[in-house]
Amino acid sequence: MARRPSPPKTELDLPAASLLLHSAYKRSSWTVAELSKATGIGAGTVTITLNGFRHVTGEPTGELDEHGKPIKEKLIRVVDPTDRVLVPIARELSVTPAQLIEIGRTRAAEMLRKQLEETGVDAPPPSLASEEALAAASAAGRQTLIVDVLAAFSDRELQGELVRRERLQATNSPDSPS
Repeated sequence: MARRPSPPKTELDLPAASLLLHSAYKRSSWTVAELSKATGIGAGTVTITLNGFRHVTGEPTGELDEHGKPIKEKLIRVVDPTDRVLVPIARELSVTPAQLIEIGRTRAAEMLRKQLEETGVDAPPPSLASEEALAAASAAGRQTLIVDVLAAFSDRELQGELVRRERLQATNSPDSPS
């Protein structure tokens, strides 16, 4: 099964269009390859559009790798998708023109609306890309991650960790005798 792209772990100011598309993509059953084929847009471009960033190679760091070649710094560049790329992906992911207007992409919204009218397709059903829905999805994702991480440990290991933390806290508290 193909991996789904995900936003970077670092704090970046990602484009609203990419956040909207990524949210719709996560709720969909599409893979990047399928989305690429359906839109006629390359898989690399689809991934960059969904993530809102691309990896680029920067200047040499002055260090050499194990083969004696210069090491270049790796950078992340934020990329706001063009309307030409945004519209076909949005259409396949059932993003509505109203959602595009909400994030300030009125030209893309108009292009999408015209495409939907030309093909006789009603506007796709509204998705859950509101801030509240995104926050709820994020919280649910964190809760799932916590459960998955805790499931990797036995009860005995978790109890041992709690005891260790209590001891550490007791020795670091201002009330403890030094």
